Amino acid sequence: MKFKERTFPHPVLDPTGKDITGSAFQVTCKVTSDNTFVYVNVSFALSNNTLSELVTTNKAKFVVHADCNAAFFRKPYTFNEVEGRIRIPMTDVKRLVDLTFFICATEPIEEYTVEGMDAVYNGAVFKIYAGDILAYSEPISINIFDKDSLSKISSIMLVREGDSELTVPSIDFNEDKIAVSLPPSQFALYGSLKVDHRIKATLLNAVVLPVLIEAVREVLNPVDDDNDLSLYTWYRVLQHKIAELKKKPGANEESAYYLAQSILAGVSEKALKEIDEILTPSE
Repeated sequence: MKFKERTFPHPVLDPTGKDITGSAFQVTCKVTSDNTFVYVNVSFALSNNTLSELVTTNKAKFVVHADCNAAFFRKPYTFNEVEGRIRIPMTDVKRLVDLTFFICATEPIEEYTVEGMDAVYNGAVFKIYAGDILAYSEPISINIFDKDSLSKISSIMLVREGDSELTVPSIDFNEDKIAVSLPPSQFALYGSLKVDHRIKATLLNAVVLPVLIEAVREVLNPVDDDNDLSLYTWYRVLQHKIAELKKKPGANEESAYYLAQSILAGVSEKALKEIDEILTPSE
């Protein structure tokens, strides 16, 4: 679930502190996994006396909403304590899982006020219903996919045949996988060449690398605020991979070309070696 800022009919403790000042609601996670489950240990840090009292008296609960778009998985987990553990079956999720954190009322509150309310509310009281959000924290994405999944570029990219009118390849980033449409003649040639293991890197270099460079640029420098590409799996997978690469000494984080080459493990060098082996076969 992609939770976006919204207007509430009552003051809500959020990361900006616009409704409630002098308080904070933060969550930290530690993720582990085995062949059967993903385990998420969560710790809630809440510095607001009103909300803490509501949680202590079971009038409110900490809620973790887990959402995996790729597997159509959505499930809320509730806690009364400041620490808890989530166990998600590996069979229920794949690729990325978004975790969103809330404090929600568990029962109606007829006259709700909260410590630190902004002066704009001028001492007003509010009616709260069961399930209403009283606070939320920054969301977190965790990665379920195999760490080597990008060695199989099909995990984030689909090469397909375009319309008969198409004369040059086109890219569509507005799908869960990057969609690369090739003109029919090119797609037919691409399909026939894919079976030749000798030119695997050469094909990646010719077809996939240019698209991946453009995709990395989209992650590094998003330009269209009205088109949130982070909703798509390919974007978040690349975002995670780029963040990992930037931690490595000497990483050129400003170069989309460098990052794309690193993701594909130096595919251009491999392509050159393939061509050399074909043109100058060993005796």
